[in-house]
Amino acid sequence: MALTVTVHPAGTSGVDEMGDEIKVPGEPYELEVTSIYPRTSEEPGDANRSLVVTGLTILAPESTRVGAHDELEIPGYEGRWGVVGEVAIYDARSNPARRQGVLGRVRRPGLSIGCVQINAEKVAG
Repeated sequence: MALTVTVHPAGTSGVDEMGDEIKVPGEPYELEVTSIYPRTSEEPGDANRSLVVTGLTILAPESTRVGAHDELEIPGYEGRWGVVGEVAIYDARSNPARRQGVLGRVRRPGLSIGCVQINAEKVAG
């Protein structure tokens, strides 16, 4: 079963016919993702204390590009979620498991397991 997230790109600046600066909203689109899971706070692990969910982490195909100010609608989670910071891209350049190389005398193939990690937090309001 595929997980789908709706991405609302951040608005860009434009100029109307009178020369006034305006905000032009981006066109929403559907993004198929691999995994969605909660991020928890770094609270001490006391026996009588539960960890607090502080946001969500989303894993998507490595070709995915979202901006730091985009907002997401995530199934099963109410409201809009904002992308926090830049996305982490794990591709052949950054992920050693993806690189091909020689181990001893044997040439080993790279693994096909790249992804993009998107961190999201609830948008106020």
